[in-house]
Amino acid sequence: MISLLKRRYTATPADAIELLMSHHREIERWFEAFHMTTSMRRQIELGYQICEAVRIHLEISQQLFYAAFLRATNDALLHREALAEHQAIRDLIDEIERMSPSQDMFFAKIHLLCEMFMQHTKREERDQGIFAQARRAHVDLQALGETLRRRKDQLTALYSVSHG
Repeated sequence: MISLLKRRYTATPADAIELLMSHHREIERWFEAFHMTTSMRRQIELGYQICEAVRIHLEISQQLFYAAFLRATNDALLHREALAEHQAIRDLIDEIERMSPSQDMFFAKIHLLCEMFMQHTKREERDQGIFAQARRAHVDLQALGETLRRRKDQLTALYSVSHG
């Protein structure tokens, strides 16, 4: 299913913010599918797919977007807050990936991941969030978008090989 992400990222040229927001929407659709399905097998599949997609999303946004944001704005506080959110989400993903789907808390933790990710995206996308501030700071979002796309493709290939 990650190939859907790849196709989504490369289908049309987009600036970095549009690219990250499209990834937010894609992951949100997977969360919705996870909540809607009654098949445990499909929930497990979607749960792992969501973990991988969120992990890739966090990595490219932290390595590239947040670094460019900090250089352009010098807003160390917002940068640190975003990094702390990323770490909390990554820690939860690590817990999920160490668990067996047969453990009681497996599905509850995926639901929690959904809530944490949704809150994180709301903070990024709000009027005074990191995306709006990056636009106002005149970050070269087109060039950054291309860099994000290339890095995402590398990570997708890496995860496909290691989980494949």
